[in-house]
Amino acid sequence: MNRKTPTKRILLVSYHFGDGCETGGFRWNAFVADLLQFGWEVDVIALARPGLGPVGNPLSPPGGPLEVFAASSSSTPQRLVAAPIAVPRALLRLVRRSPLRGSAHTSPEAKRLPALSEVSVWRVGVREPLRTRVGKALQGLTTYASDRIWCRRALRVGNSLMRGRHYHAVIVSSPPHTTQIVGAELGRRYGVPYVADFRDPWVAGLGPLKAFMDLATRAASLVHEPQVLRAASVVVYNTHAASLRSEGVFGNAVRRREVVPNGYDGKPSNDRPDADVFRILFAGWLHPYMDVRALIAGTARLIHSRQISPERIRLEFLGTGPEFGGVPLMQIAAACGVDNCTVVHARCSRDEAFEFQERAAVLVAYTCPHGLEIAMKFYDYVQMRGSLLLIGHSTGALAQAAARVGCRVVEMDDEAGIDQILNRAYERWLAGDYHGVIDQEELFARRHRSLEMHAILESLGSADAAVNERVGHQSARLINRTTSV
Repeated sequence: MNRKTPTKRILLVSYHFGDGCETGGFRWNAFVADLLQFGWEVDVIALARPGLGPVGNPLSPPGGPLEVFAASSSSTPQRLVAAPIAVPRALLRLVRRSPLRGSAHTSPEAKRLPALSEVSVWRVGVREPLRTRVGKALQGLTTYASDRIWCRRALRVGNSLMRGRHYHAVIVSSPPHTTQIVGAELGRRYGVPYVADFRDPWVAGLGPLKAFMDLATRAASLVHEPQVLRAASVVVYNTHAASLRSEGVFGNAVRRREVVPNGYDGKPSNDRPDADVFRILFAGWLHPYMDVRALIAGTARLIHSRQISPERIRLEFLGTGPEFGGVPLMQIAAACGVDNCTVVHARCSRDEAFEFQERAAVLVAYTCPHGLEIAMKFYDYVQMRGSLLLIGHSTGALAQAAARVGCRVVEMDDEAGIDQILNRAYERWLAGDYHGVIDQEELFARRHRSLEMHAILESLGSADAAVNERVGHQSARLINRTTSV
């Protein structure tokens, strides 16, 4: 049954959303809370999971300013891909016999090398072994099929809502990027402005990182990415670098580009780093292109040059996993002589992670090879008092953001640069020089970003809906085909 609703009601499609969700949900958890304060009303379609609900509240009653609707995923694609018929035995035998080209394990001699030489780190231009590429392609196909099933179910929910309510706009926040199909189709069918919000880049414009992505993901993006970009009234990018790269690839195919970065939402306390132990912390997952040896070896050089006793220093990994590049982290630490002061912590709650970060004198983050995004941990870190050690590529989005708070990014092979940052951080720690947080001017506070998103939504009008309808008809055939999995 139709009911009268304000024109300031929006439909948000966010696969990750609500209390206890993945990191990808933090952005719109915060935006929704702020938009409600600005007078907006929000319906959310999210992945069905235990505990799903509005931010910090129980499920609101029907007709409330915030309603959450669940769309379930499916394990069927995983079972299909795991089935013997998915990969013929002959292919499996071929893969198992395939030499590991580009790997450190290509010869018997490699087995006799020290652990540091055995660590596999992906580099730009390196072709992964066939076994790895086949495995990643199968996993990518499984993920794509599962996401498409979720899209179909989310589209059913969206159709029901659209028929009974009036929306100012439909917004899709991704990844998973395939979920943008839902917004493109709803915008086309109902003439509602469609806003595509990309927390991370999709595939086009990633440059060297494309070779690291699986074949299924790359193939799907060739079909879907240009399609949803043309269908959107507004495409929102997370960084200016990502927006510029998209413009270089797609040109005028995107009608309107906006940039709304991430930010931090505030934390309950602001403690100083541990005064008894000099703590160096990496929080998060180490991807194969992040050479952890740069950090571990840098810590070893600091200990040696400063003659620091093991009781006075800790190199900590939080939620990272026990291995990197096929070698246990503790084995890499042992090869550098710092295993007696290295600790690998299991994944923990966000509040517990804040406590680890507050105690740290050095907070470590790596950049991506494409330089288009900023890891969420950077925004967490700048609320702390410790020193930043940013490793990877000295240009790009993270380097630009770091410069705003007086920090820089050092290359992974820049031993002198890493040593300089660690030594300065150690001197700060000895002096207890922690008078304020890194972002003292609150440049990266999320409230600024919420105002920007609010302004974008306010700017949408009937003209956007009319253009949406015209563009939608041009792409209807392809979208209809891709939504009928």
